Amino acid sequence: MATTTFSAVIRSYGGDSTKTVTPAVTQHVVPFHIADPTAANTTNVARSSSDARSVILPTGAIVTEIIVNAAATGGTNPTFDMGWIGVNDATALDVDGLVAEGDADAGKSVFNYATATIGDDVGTTMSTTQPVRLTGGVGASAATGGSLTGFVVYHVSDTGETLT
Repeated sequence: MATTTFSAVIRSYGGDSTKTVTPAVTQHVVPFHIADPTAANTTNVARSSSDARSVILPTGAIVTEIIVNAAATGGTNPTFDMGWIGVNDATALDVDGLVAEGDADAGKSVFNYATATIGDDVGTTMSTTQPVRLTGGVGASAATGGSLTGFVVYHVSDTGETLT
């Protein structure tokens, strides 16, 4: 799969040459894969089923939505947790900060502000001092197999100040 990189400042002035409108921030979407929903919820989340590298979000990331194909199997009402751990300081963590006891066998699901099992870190800055590695695994009720795949939607807060 090809990768897309972009190294620049993006501003949306809406055609306003006076620069009086509030500039927008961009949303970012990264794929993820939880290969083993029976693993500890501190397990690193992979980029895909064929790419085991960790999913790492930048300093200042604010997750707003998680889109999941929850295909865990077995167990009785299996659940999963999804969270994060600091890349530079592993004592900074919240293993269910993004999803807390999400339905692991529900099929296609969206976790956002309106979802009862959304974690308490959704909509807040996870870390202002370091990048964070996403984690995911078993919740209170274990599955016996399957996997979970999906996308994490996030942005990084921006003051809109002109960079020099």
